[in-house]
Amino acid sequence: MDWGKGGQTEFVQPRNLGSAVLHESRDERILFVLNHYPDAVRFRLRFHPRYPVTALTDLDTGEHLAVRNRTVVVDVDRKAAAIWHVESA
Repeated sequence: MDWGKGGQTEFVQPRNLGSAVLHESRDERILFVLNHYPDAVRFRLRFHPRYPVTALTDLDTGEHLAVRNRTVVVDVDRKAAAIWHVESA
């Protein structure tokens, strides 16, 4: 909401609820998944075919998630980030 001609005006904008950033070196890949929303959410991530990802391991909790058909679902707490080690074939 903002003030407009004649009073308050609503401006509707699309929300970007999350971001996924993949950092890669010769030796490893690290995936950052950020939740920008004030509620905990579940994200479905789909990897490009050039990245043969087999699993993700959460660097904070040790949780291990299998990646099937290039897709995985991760939970991220409100206004938080999850950091994953990316495992490849």
